[in-house]
Formats: sequence, structure tokens, C-alpha cells
Amino acid sequence: MKKIFALIAFLFITSFVHAQTYVQNESVEILWPQDGQWYAGKILKVQGDKYMVSYDGYGAEWNEVVGKDRLKKVAAETTSNGQEQTNTSTTTTTTAPVNESANAFYASVETIWDIQLDKSGKLLVCASAYGNIKILNEGDLTLVQQIEVGKDPISCVSISDDGMYVAAGGEQLYIYKKNSSTGLYESYDTPTGYTGLAKMRFIPGTHDLIVGGAPKSDYTKSIVDVWSVDEKKVARNILPATGSNFVCAMAVSSDGKNVALTFSTVKHGVDIYDVATGKLTAHLVSKMDISAVAFSPDGNFVVGGGLEQKAFVWNVSTKALVCTALWRTSDQAYIYGVAFSPDGKSIAVCGMGSGSAVNVYDATKGTLQRGLGTDNPNGNAITYNKEGTAVLTAFTTYGDIAKVTVVEKFSAQ
Repeated sequence: MKKIFALIAFLFITSFVHAQTYVQNESVEILWPQDGQWYAGKILKVQGDKYMVSYDGYGAEWNEVVGKDRLKKVAAETTSNGQEQTNTSTTTTTTAPVNESANAFYASVETIWDIQLDKSGKLLVCASAYGNIKILNEGDLTLVQQIEVGKDPISCVSISDDGMYVAAGGEQLYIYKKNSSTGLYESYDTPTGYTGLAKMRFIPGTHDLIVGGAPKSDYTKSIVDVWSVDEKKVARNILPATGSNFVCAMAVSSDGKNVALTFSTVKHGVDIYDVATGKLTAHLVSKMDISAVAFSPDGNFVVGGGLEQKAFVWNVSTKALVCTALWRTSDQAYIYGVAFSPDGKSIAVCGMGSGSAVNVYDATKGTLQRGLGTDNPNGNAITYNKEGTAVLTAFTTYGDIAKVTVVEKFSAQ
């Protein structure tokens, strides 16, 4: 008899799971089989009885197709005004932990995927997984402005040298212009030709934006364009649409003449292109994918790091490897952010698995100079401040239960 009831219960639960239907853009919980945990996410596309999903707070590289057995509805709860809202957390708090080891920090529940400091060194622009752009004061990391873009995560941001424009990318490209009266950024243009934007950077001294993503007409391909923000059109193409070179990282030399690109491809390494002609001028070799790249201040060297758990410094003109800096040897160690100090003597590296939030190395020898912070060793992007006295780092959060440090400023001295 017990076996019969157990069978009936099993059939009921199974039929209930398979009876569930999901629609595009619906918020759901997704089972990650490796650890048996449920993660918040969204339905990107319905493919019969399969669903293309994204994970909240994670990049597009984690998107995957799953069946109904790995999905469940997000529980609804009632707010004080009687309306229903979805929430995957059971507790919330607004108290941010104090990190006395940092010069300054910004706390939130959302992952910050990308950051860029403006040329004046006063504003830090941040890409939020919660579909907004945060503009922080570089000095104390207080919030200056939050631009609500939409529901989709923002994966990359950039700010023009003169501070007139801020651009952001995710499911599409968004451009904002500073209001000269209020000093706040307002919507300016939303070009419709791109999707799945991975990286972008303004060319120094111009309003031209290098965009790396997929053409709207075919999201399975990748393209790199120079977008004229003033003229609202493509100025020129650097990399034609292709199905094998998805952009992972991007950096532009300070003189605006060269762009370094890395791809998720069997080619690996770093490719240097002439910005004006689109010509490939150098290929810097690595054994595995490079997920972060940066030029030295004089443009003569490039640092890159990724799946090999090392940061490599190359000479751009000779293509020779100058030095190698070990991040950490571990199956769970990756590099996601690299930066040269303003004097070109050091490189700062962030990522996952090192035990430190940031490691600083000698740029010519690759020797470790110091480790910075231990609170959240899962950094996504990194930059030095203008003076070179501090390192600013963006972090991943795991869960929406409490505010944690998502941008942190460490002393680099």
C-alpha cells in the first residue's frame, strides 16, 4: 500500500512539473546540477519544451538551454500595499558590512560587471547586473547618479574623455548624454543594430565608440564596429560579422590608434588591430582564452589574463612575452580583470580563487608585490585611479540576501 501511495505521489509531482509553462522574459529559478542549488534567472527564449535561460548576476557565457525539470516558478509574496512581487530570498537587510581594510567601498546586492574611470579621474562608471548604470564619485565611492536602463543585465560601460557621453551594453546598445544644466545623464540614442554586447570603449579624445557584440540580424555571430555617437551611425568596421570570434575583452591604447581584442575561439591570445584601418597588426599568443586585457600607458605593452590562471605581459611591437605573473594554480581560479598602473611599473589583477581581492605584480618581472583585500575574492573588472595611488575593483555577489561590497577602493601604495 505504501508503495502505491509513493507511486501516486511521484506521478502527481512529475505531472505537475511537466504541466508548468514558462514564457519569454519570465523570472524563474534554475537548478544548477553541479551543486544542487537553485539560482535566480530569466527565460530568454522558448524552444518547444526547452528554454534558453540566463542567470541573474552572471554573464552571457553562463546562458544555457534547459528542460522543465530544471525550472520552477518564483514564489510570490505580498508587499505592504497589497501588491504581489516575486522574491527568491527569505530575508533582507540594508546594513552594509564595514570593510576597514579599504579606502572606500560601495555596497549593494547586485553584481558589477564592468567599470571605467573618466579622464578627469573623478567619476567611476559601473555596469550593473540589475539593468542599471551606476556613476560613483571616485574619491569616496558615493553614488552620484543611477541610470535605470531596463530589466536586462548591463555587461559593459564606457565614458567619453570629455564626459559628455556614457554608453552601456547588454541586450542592446544604450547611449546617454550629459545635460549641461543639471550635470545628469539623459537618454540620447538606442541603436538597434546590436545585441549581446560584450565589451565597448570610447576611442580617447573622440565620441567614437568601439562596440563588440552580435549583429541584431544574427545573434550567433559577432562583430566589432566603430559607432559615431555624434552622427548616430557606424563610422567603420573593424571586424566583420563572424560565427567563431565572440569578443571576451577589449582595450584601446591611450593614443586611440590600436585596439586589443580577445575572443572565445580556438585561436586564443590577443589580437591588436589598427583602429583607423581595421588591419590586424599583431597576434599575441596564449594557450587558452584571455578574458581581460589592458594597454600600458605608453601603448607599448599589453597585459592579459584568463583561464591559464596567469597574467601575461607582451611587447606589442616585437610580440615577445616580457613576463608571466602567477594568479593561482587551481581548478576554480580565473582572471577577469587586469590594469597597468599610470606609471607602467605595476599590473593589478582581479578574478576568482586567489584568496586576495587584488594582486599587484611588477610589470617587468611578474613578481608579486602585494595582495589587497580578502572579503570578496571574485573580481570582474579593475582600474587604477588617475594618481596611481589606489586600485578600484568591481565584484560578483552570490545571492540577493544582503548588501555586500560590489565596488572597492584599495590603497596601491
